Amino acid sequence: MNVSTTGFWAMILCWVSAIGGIVTAILWAASRRRQPLDRNLLIKSLDRRLKTGEISQAEYDNKLGDLQHQEAHRPTTVSGTKPPPQQ
Repeated sequence: MNVSTTGFWAMILCWVSAIGGIVTAILWAASRRRQPLDRNLLIKSLDRRLKTGEISQAEYDNKLGDLQHQEAHRPTTVSGTKPPPQQ
């Protein structure tokens, strides 16, 4: 290999590395999307906070009502049924 051929392959390697890094970063960011928490986990957390006195009964009832309201207004699927809760 002469010097000009080596430079050409070095440039190709540089661009392939840069494009590969960008693709890897995009795939990594897409895989890190936050998944919604399980409703049962949220209720257990509320129960624990109520038992430890971290929140009052009124605040517990308010937050539990919010969870039930969100569950009632979940989007429906194409068939018109509600999707199963995520776990």
